[in-house]
Amino acid sequence: MRPHKAEAVVDALNAKGILSAIVAEMRPSEEGLRMIQGSMSRLLKHSGKDPYWSSFSRALERGWK
Repeated sequence: MRPHKAEAVVDALNAKGILSAIVAEMRPSEEGLRMIQGSMSRLLKHSGKDPYWSSFSRALERGWK
């Protein structure tokens, strides 16, 4: 989403009774994945693999619905 439209989306959702808020922003990938709280910034590491998908695949193989 374009940053300048984020507030309008939040307003539209809130007007329909859907509580929402802006909680993050997209930055250039060169900056890495960071969590910023107040004046603190720390680099987050990602393993590159989302464990959800291997669990999902196993469940499908076992016939779970």
